[in-house]
Amino acid sequence: MSENDDGLNNADDNSAAADAAGSFLDLNFVPEWARRAPDQIHYSDEAGNSRHDRRDRKGRGRDRHGMSRGDDRERRPRREERRRPQNTDGASEPRSPDSRPGGRRQYPSGPSAHGGAYERAAVPEIPDMPLRVSFIPEQRQLNALVKQLVASQRAYPLMQLPKVFTEKPDTCCAKLEVEDAAALKLFQCRVCGAVARRSDMLLAHLVRRHMTEFCEEVEIETEAPSGQFPCVARCGLSGEWIGPPNHHSYNERMEEIRSAQYPHLSQEAYRAKVETLRDDESIEAWRQSCRLRKSYRFAVPGKEPTEAMPWSEASAYFLEHFAASKMRSVSRAIVPLGICRELEDEELREYIRREWSIERRRPRSLMFALRVALRHKRLHFFRIGRGHEFVSAVVPVPLDSKHAVDNIREVLEFLREHPGCNRKDLLENLRPGVAPNDSAAGEVLNPLRWLGERGHIIEFFDGTLAVALQGGAKK
Repeated sequence: MSENDDGLNNADDNSAAADAAGSFLDLNFVPEWARRAPDQIHYSDEAGNSRHDRRDRKGRGRDRHGMSRGDDRERRPRREERRRPQNTDGASEPRSPDSRPGGRRQYPSGPSAHGGAYERAAVPEIPDMPLRVSFIPEQRQLNALVKQLVASQRAYPLMQLPKVFTEKPDTCCAKLEVEDAAALKLFQCRVCGAVARRSDMLLAHLVRRHMTEFCEEVEIETEAPSGQFPCVARCGLSGEWIGPPNHHSYNERMEEIRSAQYPHLSQEAYRAKVETLRDDESIEAWRQSCRLRKSYRFAVPGKEPTEAMPWSEASAYFLEHFAASKMRSVSRAIVPLGICRELEDEELREYIRREWSIERRRPRSLMFALRVALRHKRLHFFRIGRGHEFVSAVVPVPLDSKHAVDNIREVLEFLREHPGCNRKDLLENLRPGVAPNDSAAGEVLNPLRWLGERGHIIEFFDGTLAVALQGGAKK
């Protein structure tokens, strides 16, 4: 785009005002390929080959029956000739034990020939719950959207606005409403908003996520453990040292890692992830890691800080003195989607994830929430005929061109006869051959800002212009 073309639109002014307002949302709904110049659009595949090249290459050297010309190779056998060979007695060849009828291979569950195992991720069953899940935009992101709409002074299709939020899940919140209080209870964390169906799940969340926010973590230097240790255990997921099975801290350390990092795993499932090492280097590495022991000290208001205590004692102290005040029983909760992805309640997490996948395909609840929120923010809605609904910060107000000055009347009459044109089309038709930075172009372009601010013309998100009509505005 040349420097002269910059005067044909006010997108630079609008973008600067939106950036000052804390803009983060992309409100350009024109497809990416349509934003390119015509000479930059190539209908080709990833390898850079056009459709005509692929068609020529595909058909080169073949006759109309699909056989290569001049190819002296043997003809491919027919389908019936390629069937499974028969034994001499007429019975079909026995199938391998790992195959099924229809040619589908049944993968074994044991170790493979490569030393691994065929593991399939377990898909948790999602039970039906008396729980209504809808989605709303996060308040801070909603305010940013309103600022952008006000700064741009353009009209945007309401049907497209939910996509701005569905493409960025962290800008949305899940609204949970219990439909049957006798069948379902929700417990919510007062610190971050996480929810669970059982209080013990939420208590585990509080210990895992928020205990260190209420205490001071200190490291005490001690001597390395002494004694004879034939082996040492290590977490196979995080790589942290657990300790030898014959050491007194083995069970406590294992439970600390499981509860803090993998609460969704049972004790039996986590023990299966623990690996045992018997070499001297690993045992010595564990000894050195024990020289610094983590302890926790709580600050009690009006009292002296507690003594440093290990993780097991610290978690018990936190549950007794702090956890009860940091959770509540609710029947309605609003949870950010970023928190929903990390819920300890696996079934509830998958239930919300399923509802979100449906919402992304058809954002009904987001559409309803945006319409109510934008109307509350005093934005205005209108329709073009019986088409899509648009939202704008400017109220469309019709203007009779008979009572306008000459240059404004000229613009209004052209737009009324040519709806859907942009600034470039307007200048080329009313002032042919005039550069955008010329004074003669200002007679056409300058009134557009004044007309747009007062709603006499409507500028849409893609830069097209239209004259405000009677009955188009709707508060």
